[in-house]
Amino acid sequence: MRRKSIILMLCVFGCLFGCQSKPLPLSFDVPPALCFEGKIYWQTESEPVVENQTPIATVEAVSSDFPDQNKTVNPSGQDWVDAAIYRNGDDLILEHEDNMARFEYRNAPTKQERVLKDFDETGEIALPGLTLPHFVYENMAYFLLGKASAGEAALLEPAGTIKKVCEIAGENFDGVGHVGDELYASPTQNRYMILHDIQNDTYAWYENENYFY
Repeated sequence: MRRKSIILMLCVFGCLFGCQSKPLPLSFDVPPALCFEGKIYWQTESEPVVENQTPIATVEAVSSDFPDQNKTVNPSGQDWVDAAIYRNGDDLILEHEDNMARFEYRNAPTKQERVLKDFDETGEIALPGLTLPHFVYENMAYFLLGKASAGEAALLEPAGTIKKVCEIAGENFDGVGHVGDELYASPTQNRYMILHDIQNDTYAWYENENYFY
């Protein structure tokens, strides 16, 4: 009897730890990405240029959708395994066989100027929304991408709450939703975040406007 109890406990612990270590698939298609020296760089359409340079490293393996191990790519970027890595300014160039691409970590501040919501005497919004749902975090504007889940939010880290409700968000923690809406971010990538709408208890992915072009 005792032996059966021990075996059962081992199975339970194995299942728990196995489930915790298995990454959840995201609810949208993630572009190719490379983790390098603590940052996630995303493949872009910008022209890759390498001139008489020596590679600084090589892509070693495939990791998760948001790769967290140095010199690894996500499943979307699996064709870049074994690619040579070059540095070009703030960007990275990957070269593999006859293919070459530029990977970037973009963090330019938003140029939007704050426009606060206009409320009438009843407390209702007098001016309907003119822009897509968005918010500003670390001086960058994030726009609605699509639905997310609480499980996906758990993959990220709490990053504060919306402080000001705006028609156009222009300063940190401005947003077009509700005061108190919760933000979730990643310490290694700045392309995607999640917002938790506390009134409707819904989650949504948002994308950094820097990666729109």
